[in-house]
Amino acid sequence: GGAVNVSGGSVCLTNCLFKENVADASESTVYNAKCAGGAIRAIGESAKVYIHNSRFDSNKGHVSGDIHIENGASVYLNRCMLYGAQAFAASLGSSLKYPGCSITADIGVGNNTTKTTLCMLNSTIYDAISTTYKTGSPHVSLISANALIASTTIDGFSMANIRATHRDVAVDNIHIYNNLFLQTKSESYSINLDNLHTQNDYCNVMGTARNGWKVDPDNMLTFADFIFEDWDMEKGYREWTLNEGKSIGKYAEKSVLADKVSSSFPDFNKWLYEIESDPYGIDYRGETRNALKMAPGSWDPQL
Repeated sequence: GGAVNVSGGSVCLTNCLFKENVADASESTVYNAKCAGGAIRAIGESAKVYIHNSRFDSNKGHVSGDIHIENGASVYLNRCMLYGAQAFAASLGSSLKYPGCSITADIGVGNNTTKTTLCMLNSTIYDAISTTYKTGSPHVSLISANALIASTTIDGFSMANIRATHRDVAVDNIHIYNNLFLQTKSESYSINLDNLHTQNDYCNVMGTARNGWKVDPDNMLTFADFIFEDWDMEKGYREWTLNEGKSIGKYAEKSVLADKVSSSFPDFNKWLYEIESDPYGIDYRGETRNALKMAPGSWDPQL
């Protein structure tokens, strides 16, 4: 971890800025987890990292430019903005390991547990890149890891917004819900799930092709159906609007999301209620969402 390494215990980071940290790996050009996580590395089943209302700006790592989670660790994010991460490993070393440019959650080497967990709510990942390895690094990589990614926006030029792959076991506890995805690399997927993962959630909106995604096609928008406004780092989210005459199919509902989190990720759910009175009913700015018609992404435009 370029700034923080957590190998045990619980750490809560609030109102923090992680800027231009680097986890270097000059001794190797192949995937090296010891030099992963440009800002934060969490490793081991007893390691839990809670990050609230914080910004990650231009961090670099061998892999996982912002955050690397491994060997049963858990990382929980709420209201975070991750901008400009870079992963610079020249080779991944294995066809089954596709670490993310911004975040990787990995079961870890020689670890049989499926406890490695990433939970992200009301957050934005923007402009994360792989500077050397060009063909397999997504923004967020889930390697036999549990994950909740909800009410989040992921936008940029990479091989995928989210990629879930397996090494030793399949993990079905993956919920990707009420998000906004934009891919500017035309041949890439927004979501790429291998055949050992199932995904039955909905209300995600994408701007490109998709692969292995089980969802009602009416819930998708094509690239031309929505547009992003100019990026403003100080806001910490991506403002967007629908093109004239376009609409979204099914919207997410606050009660469905809240039930999903409380049943699948109780530790994350408990923490959210400790820091906010209504974690699922407000957008990134703290303004109230429409409980029955929450717009996708970290920012909820006027409905």
